[in-house]
Amino acid sequence: MFTAEASQRMFHVDRNLDYESVIDGDHHESWGCSPVCPAIVRVHTEMPAQDVPLHWHLGSELIYPRHGRVMLFIDGQEVTLNDGQLCLISPKSLHSIHPEPYEDGQCCLSITFDGEYLSRLDPGLSNRHLLQGVPLGSGCEYTADELVELCERIVECTYDESEMQLIRMNALLFALLCHIDERWVVDDETTSGGYRVR
Repeated sequence: MFTAEASQRMFHVDRNLDYESVIDGDHHESWGCSPVCPAIVRVHTEMPAQDVPLHWHLGSELIYPRHGRVMLFIDGQEVTLNDGQLCLISPKSLHSIHPEPYEDGQCCLSITFDGEYLSRLDPGLSNRHLLQGVPLGSGCEYTADELVELCERIVECTYDESEMQLIRMNALLFALLCHIDERWVVDDETTSGGYRVR
């Protein structure tokens, strides 16, 4: 039975994680597959904040700081996120994450989709090139209201203590995946040589 206590352990990070044990010499990170979710969902509140070393994985990732700043390096590009902003990371992109919490702490959502799981649904899902390294949300060129709203609902769901929590979480994750695929995949074969968001 999936209890509220099990939910807290699954979705909330209030201590340091052992990244060295899951990142190999090629920088590939693998936490193993969850039998109940298509993604690893974590709300980071640990203090002091923990840096995530350089790594890559088969699934896409989303970083959303609700409280505190986060600096990322993605394929050699630096990006800083403030409260209410988020960033997408394409599958197999080499990246590191560096939280910059406020004095009263941090609250940062990270969602890493399981690339192997998605490949079983459709092989192309683990090869999408996303609009990565670009802040999205409040005060950005792309306000991404629907994306931010989905992130907020996912954070709220991590605190849901009802027996429907996992059903709601999975529904939100698949809605997020569909929205990203419909709106934030880029086509880099444009005549201008730039990216075009779908």
